[in-house]
Amino acid sequence: MRITILAVPKSLCRLNPTIADSTMKPGAAGSIGVAVLARSTRTIVPDLAKYCPGDRFYMDCSPKADFMKYDEKTGKASIVAPKLDKDIGIQCTVTKKALNGDSEKKSFKITILGMPKSLCMINDQAIP
Repeated sequence: MRITILAVPKSLCRLNPTIADSTMKPGAAGSIGVAVLARSTRTIVPDLAKYCPGDRFYMDCSPKADFMKYDEKTGKASIVAPKLDKDIGIQCTVTKKALNGDSEKKSFKITILGMPKSLCMINDQAIP
């Protein structure tokens, strides 16, 4: 009896190296692809199942926020910053687990700025 052991292929994708801390103004929108092709630093992967077979990508944020979305099929993380009265910070971690057991993690923080307070007041002395 002859047994053939096949090697698990090396991953074709890696975490996007441009993922970084960011600050957003209220109402602003943004998105980023979490994966790039392993041989590139700029080619964002548009479909994880097609370009990164066997790899699994996850995104976890604290605190959890309904205005932040992660699409597991495309690997696109997106946000529409809410209009809040104070600044908030959200800590996120993106994790990649490859079929061969390799893994990568990248953490980043998004700070959403609060709405600026108005410096103007109504002059009630001018109202009859």
